[in-house]
Amino acid sequence: MALPDSLVLTQGTGLVFAHSDYSPTVVYNNLGTKTANHDLDLTSVAAGEYEQSIKVTLPASRAPLYGCWVAIEFVSAPAAGLLVTAWWVPSWSATAGIGNPGGATGVSSAYVGYSANAANSVKQLQLIGSGSTTVQTIQTLYLGAVSFPSGYGSLVILNGTAVATAADGVEQAVLFLPIQPVTID
Repeated sequence: MALPDSLVLTQGTGLVFAHSDYSPTVVYNNLGTKTANHDLDLTSVAAGEYEQSIKVTLPASRAPLYGCWVAIEFVSAPAAGLLVTAWWVPSWSATAGIGNPGGATGVSSAYVGYSANAANSVKQLQLIGSGSTTVQTIQTLYLGAVSFPSGYGSLVILNGTAVATAADGVEQAVLFLPIQPVTID
Protein backbone atom coordinates (compact mmCIF):
# COMPACT_ATOMS: atom_id res chain seq x y z
CA MET A 1 0.00 0.00 0.00
CA ALA A 2 1.40 3.34 -1.06
CA LEU A 3 1.55 6.28 1.28
CA PRO A 4 -0.64 9.28 0.39
CA ASP A 5 1.02 12.16 -1.44
CA SER A 6 -0.47 14.75 0.89
CA LEU A 7 -2.99 15.47 3.59
CA VAL A 8 -5.35 18.43 3.23
CA LEU A 9 -7.98 19.85 5.56
CA THR A 10 -11.53 20.38 4.32
CA GLN A 11 -14.60 21.93 5.91
CA GLY A 12 -17.71 19.85 6.34
CA THR A 13 -21.24 20.67 7.46
CA GLY A 14 -21.35 22.75 10.62
CA LEU A 15 -23.29 22.54 13.86
CA VAL A 16 -25.16 25.77 14.70
CA PHE A 17 -26.40 26.60 18.20
CA ALA A 18 -28.91 29.47 18.25
CA HIS A 19 -32.32 30.58 19.50
CA SER A 20 -35.52 30.22 17.46
CA ASP A 21 -35.41 33.84 16.20
CA TYR A 22 -31.89 33.48 14.73
CA SER A 23 -31.76 34.51 11.08
CA PRO A 24 -28.92 33.06 9.00
CA THR A 25 -29.63 35.60 6.23
CA VAL A 26 -28.91 38.70 8.34
CA VAL A 27 -25.82 40.36 6.90
CA TYR A 28 -24.31 41.27 10.26
CA ASN A 29 -24.03 37.79 11.76
CA ASN A 30 -21.02 36.92 9.57
CA LEU A 31 -21.59 33.16 9.87
CA GLY A 32 -22.98 32.75 6.38
CA THR A 33 -26.29 31.07 5.70
CA LYS A 34 -25.94 28.27 8.24
CA THR A 35 -29.30 27.18 9.70
CA ALA A 36 -29.62 26.71 13.45
CA ASN A 37 -30.03 23.08 14.43
CA HIS A 38 -29.51 23.21 18.22
CA ASP A 39 -31.10 25.54 20.81
CA LEU A 40 -28.96 28.10 22.65
CA ASP A 41 -30.61 31.32 23.85
CA LEU A 42 -28.05 34.12 23.86
CA THR A 43 -30.71 36.83 24.26
CA SER A 44 -30.45 39.19 27.25
CA VAL A 45 -27.50 37.41 28.86
CA ALA A 46 -26.39 39.84 31.56
CA ALA A 47 -22.81 41.01 31.96
CA GLY A 48 -20.77 38.32 33.70
CA GLU A 49 -23.50 35.68 33.29
CA TYR A 50 -23.42 32.22 31.69
CA GLU A 51 -25.86 30.53 29.30
CA GLN A 52 -26.06 26.83 28.40
CA SER A 53 -27.46 25.04 25.36
CA ILE A 54 -29.65 22.03 24.99
CA LYS A 55 -27.77 18.70 25.04
CA VAL A 56 -27.19 17.37 21.54
CA THR A 57 -26.33 14.09 19.89
CA LEU A 58 -23.25 14.49 17.75
CA PRO A 59 -22.78 12.67 14.45
CA ALA A 60 -21.49 9.13 14.97
CA SER A 61 -18.85 9.75 12.30
CA ARG A 62 -17.48 13.19 12.99
CA ALA A 63 -14.36 15.20 12.29
CA PRO A 64 -11.52 14.98 14.82
CA LEU A 65 -11.53 18.76 15.32
CA TYR A 66 -14.06 21.61 15.08
CA GLY A 67 -13.40 25.35 14.91
CA CYS A 68 -15.75 27.45 17.06
CA TRP A 69 -17.10 30.94 16.28
CA VAL A 70 -19.71 33.07 18.04
CA ALA A 71 -21.77 35.82 16.42
CA ILE A 72 -23.02 38.01 19.23
CA GLU A 73 -24.90 41.29 19.63
CA PHE A 74 -24.70 43.51 22.70
CA VAL A 75 -27.18 46.20 23.82
CA SER A 76 -24.35 48.70 23.49
CA ALA A 77 -20.73 48.45 22.41
CA PRO A 78 -18.60 46.72 25.07
CA ALA A 79 -15.12 47.92 25.94
CA ALA A 80 -12.32 46.47 23.86
CA GLY A 81 -10.42 43.48 25.21
CA LEU A 82 -13.19 41.85 27.26
CA LEU A 83 -13.82 38.14 26.74
CA VAL A 84 -16.62 35.89 25.54
CA THR A 85 -15.68 32.34 26.57
CA ALA A 86 -17.04 28.93 25.59
CA TRP A 87 -16.86 25.48 27.20
CA TRP A 88 -18.03 22.11 25.93
CA VAL A 89 -19.93 19.83 28.32
CA PRO A 90 -19.08 16.28 27.18
CA SER A 91 -21.50 13.55 28.21
CA TRP A 92 -21.84 9.81 27.83
CA SER A 93 -25.67 10.01 27.99
CA ALA A 94 -28.28 11.38 25.58
CA THR A 95 -30.58 12.25 28.51
CA ALA A 96 -30.52 15.96 29.41
CA GLY A 97 -29.72 15.77 33.15
CA ILE A 98 -27.49 12.67 33.17
CA GLY A 99 -23.73 12.39 32.74
CA ASN A 100 -22.95 16.11 32.65
CA PRO A 101 -19.92 17.55 34.46
CA GLY A 102 -20.06 20.95 36.13
CA GLY A 103 -23.72 20.78 37.06
CA ALA A 104 -24.89 21.41 33.48
CA THR A 105 -28.54 20.53 32.94
CA GLY A 106 -28.56 19.83 29.21
CA VAL A 107 -31.46 22.29 28.87
CA SER A 108 -31.19 25.68 27.14
CA SER A 109 -31.19 28.08 30.11
CA ALA A 110 -29.00 30.17 32.37
CA TYR A 111 -26.00 28.13 33.58
CA VAL A 112 -25.40 28.27 37.34
CA GLY A 113 -23.30 25.14 37.87
CA TYR A 114 -23.08 23.29 41.16
CA SER A 115 -24.30 25.18 44.25
CA ALA A 116 -24.96 28.26 42.09
CA ASN A 117 -21.20 28.66 41.61
CA ALA A 118 -20.76 28.81 37.84
CA ALA A 119 -17.28 30.36 37.98
CA ASN A 120 -15.89 27.28 39.75
CA SER A 121 -18.16 24.74 38.05
CA VAL A 122 -16.95 25.61 34.53
CA LYS A 123 -13.49 24.40 35.60
CA GLN A 124 -14.93 20.87 35.27
CA LEU A 125 -15.89 21.49 31.62
CA GLN A 126 -13.79 21.31 28.45
CA LEU A 127 -12.55 24.82 27.68
CA ILE A 128 -12.92 25.73 24.01
CA GLY A 129 -11.47 29.21 24.29
CA SER A 130 -12.15 32.93 24.48
CA GLY A 131 -12.59 35.73 21.98
CA SER A 132 -11.65 39.32 22.71
CA THR A 133 -14.24 42.02 22.04
CA THR A 134 -13.83 45.28 20.17
CA VAL A 135 -15.96 48.40 20.56
CA GLN A 136 -18.81 47.12 18.32
CA THR A 137 -22.37 46.11 19.19
CA ILE A 138 -22.42 43.18 16.72
CA GLN A 139 -19.29 41.07 16.35
CA THR A 140 -18.05 37.65 15.32
CA LEU A 141 -15.36 36.11 17.48
CA TYR A 142 -13.25 33.02 16.89
CA LEU A 143 -13.14 31.14 20.20
CA GLY A 144 -10.88 28.18 19.47
CA ALA A 145 -10.94 24.56 18.35
CA VAL A 146 -12.38 21.54 20.13
CA SER A 147 -12.32 17.78 19.78
CA PHE A 148 -15.56 16.21 21.00
CA PRO A 149 -14.59 13.27 23.27
CA SER A 150 -18.04 11.67 23.44
CA GLY A 151 -21.22 11.36 21.41
CA TYR A 152 -23.30 13.86 23.40
CA GLY A 153 -22.82 17.24 24.94
CA SER A 154 -23.86 20.83 25.37
CA LEU A 155 -22.32 24.27 25.27
CA VAL A 156 -21.76 26.92 27.95
CA ILE A 157 -21.05 30.55 27.02
CA LEU A 158 -19.85 33.33 29.38
CA ASN A 159 -20.62 36.95 28.57
CA GLY A 160 -17.46 38.37 30.14
CA THR A 161 -18.22 41.93 29.11
CA ALA A 162 -19.77 44.74 31.16
CA VAL A 163 -22.93 44.92 28.99
CA ALA A 164 -25.81 42.52 28.34
CA THR A 165 -26.47 40.82 25.03
CA ALA A 166 -29.34 42.07 22.85
CA ALA A 167 -32.94 41.08 23.59
CA ASP A 168 -33.32 39.33 20.22
CA GLY A 169 -31.31 36.42 18.86
CA VAL A 170 -31.44 37.42 15.20
CA GLU A 171 -27.66 37.90 14.91
CA GLN A 172 -26.59 35.56 17.72
CA ALA A 173 -25.32 32.02 17.22
CA VAL A 174 -22.41 29.67 17.85
CA LEU A 175 -20.99 27.79 14.88
CA PHE A 176 -18.82 24.67 14.98
CA LEU A 177 -17.20 23.90 11.63
CA PRO A 178 -15.56 20.48 11.25
CA ILE A 179 -11.93 20.39 10.19
CA GLN A 180 -11.65 17.12 8.29
CA PRO A 181 -8.36 15.65 7.09
CA VAL A 182 -8.48 14.12 3.61
CA THR A 183 -5.61 12.19 2.05
CA ILE A 184 -4.71 12.77 -1.57
CA ASP A 185 -2.86 10.11 -3.55
